Amino acid sequence: MRALAAVIASLWLPAGGTFSSVRPAGNALLVSGSAETGTGCIWATVDPRRLKLQRTHRGSCDELAKATGRLTPSIVFDPKSPWQEVVLPNGRVVFQYEDASNTRPEWTYGPGALWIYDVWTKAGAEVVRVSTPTGRIVQRVRMPKMFRPLLAADADGLWLVPATNGNLGNGPQQLLHVAPGSMSATVVHRGGRAALWILARGHTVWMEQIAGSSTVSLWRFDGTRGRRLRTPGFTAAAAVWGGGSIWAAGANLKCTHEHVMRIDPATGNATRVANIATGSCEPLGYDPQGLLWADGALFFVDQPWLHRIRP
Repeated sequence: MRALAAVIASLWLPAGGTFSSVRPAGNALLVSGSAETGTGCIWATVDPRRLKLQRTHRGSCDELAKATGRLTPSIVFDPKSPWQEVVLPNGRVVFQYEDASNTRPEWTYGPGALWIYDVWTKAGAEVVRVSTPTGRIVQRVRMPKMFRPLLAADADGLWLVPATNGNLGNGPQQLLHVAPGSMSATVVHRGGRAALWILARGHTVWMEQIAGSSTVSLWRFDGTRGRRLRTPGFTAAAAVWGGGSIWAAGANLKCTHEHVMRIDPATGNATRVANIATGSCEPLGYDPQGLLWADGALFFVDQPWLHRIRP
C-alpha cells in the first residue's frame, strides 16, 4: 500500500450539537447534525476554500430539509398510533410504517429520483421511487425484508445490501437491485454477512463486503455483472466518488485514528492519503454521509471537527 502526502486543515464546529454529515450547498458546505437539547437539528454553512464558518442555525429538522434545497421527506409522528407517516414536502404520504430501532425509513438519491425504503410498512417491506423534478410517486415495489440496509442509487436504479447492524442471518447476504419501472427486486450477488459501504455512480457500483469478523473484499458491479477487485487492506465506514477515484475513511479498531484512503476504481489498489487522530468511533456512513468530495478536496466530519484533505 502506497502513501501520499496531503495538506490537512481542520475547523472546530460550533457548540450546541453533534454534527454527523456534510453536503454541498451552492458555493458553501452545509454541515449538520442533532441539537444537544430538544429534538431539533443544528446546521452550519462553511466556506470550503477558506474553511471558515459562515452561519449557524438551530431549528426543526424540517427547516434543515428546506435549507438543503433537495426534495426531502419528513416523518409525522402520531403519539396515539403505532403507525407513523413518511410525507413529502407537497403533503403526499409515501407510506405508513411501524416505528422501531430497526424499522425506520431510509432514503437515497439517484439521477432525477429519490428512493425511499422501509422494512415494516402497512404493505410490508417496500421501496418507493419519487421523481425529484415533480415530487410525484412514480414507482412502488414490494421487497424482501432487509433490516437496516445500506442504499445507493445510480442510472440503473436502487441497490440495497445489509449493513453490519442489519440482517443477522446465517447464510450469505444478498445485494438487491431495483431497476426503474420494475415490479420486483433482483438478487445480483450473495456473499459475506454484510457490507461496510456501497457506492454507485453512472452504471457502476462498488461495495466493500465483510465475512466473519475480519475477512474483507472489494467488489465492482458494472450493471449487474460483478467482479472481485484487489482488497484495499483496510476497512472503511464510508466512501465517496471524487476526481476519478474512490475516497474512503474509517477509524482503526481502537478508534484513535481515522484512516483516509484513495482507491483505484478499476483495480482496488489503495493509497493512504491521511491518518488523523480522532476521539470517537462515530460512523460516517449515515445518509447524508459525513464524507464529501468538493472543490478538489475531501471533507469529513469527526465531531467536533470538520477536516479538509487536499491530496
